[in-house]
Amino acid sequence: MFLNISFKAENRVAFFNQIKNNDYGCVIMSHDQFGKIPQSPEMQQQILQVELDTVEENLEVVKQQGHDISRGMLKGLIKRKENLSAKIATLQYQMEQNKDSVVDFKQMGIDHIFVDESH
Repeated sequence: MFLNISFKAENRVAFFNQIKNNDYGCVIMSHDQFGKIPQSPEMQQQILQVELDTVEENLEVVKQQGHDISRGMLKGLIKRKENLSAKIATLQYQMEQNKDSVVDFKQMGIDHIFVDESH
C-alpha cells in the first residue's frame, strides 16, 4: 500500500496513527518527516537525566578544583543544571497530565530503520 500524505501538522497525527495501526512492510519518508516523530516523554526524560547527571559530575569536579576554574564556567554549569531540572519537571508533569497524547516513536512499533544519504 502506498500512502502519499502531506506532512502538514493536521495530517501528521493521522499518518503516525496509520503507521501504528497497520503492519506495513516499509514506510519511506524524508529526513524532515522522520524528525517530526516525537520521542516518548519517558525517553526524553531518560536522555535529560543522563545529561543532568553529567552536569552534576562536572560541577563536582569544578568545585574540587577550586580556584583553578573560572567563575563563568561555574555559573554556566549551575544554569545548565537548573534548566535541565526544569525540563525534567515539565516532562514529568506532562506525563502525568497527558495519558492519551500523540503517537510517539516507541508506540509505532518500528522494527528497523534504514537511512539513505544521511548527512
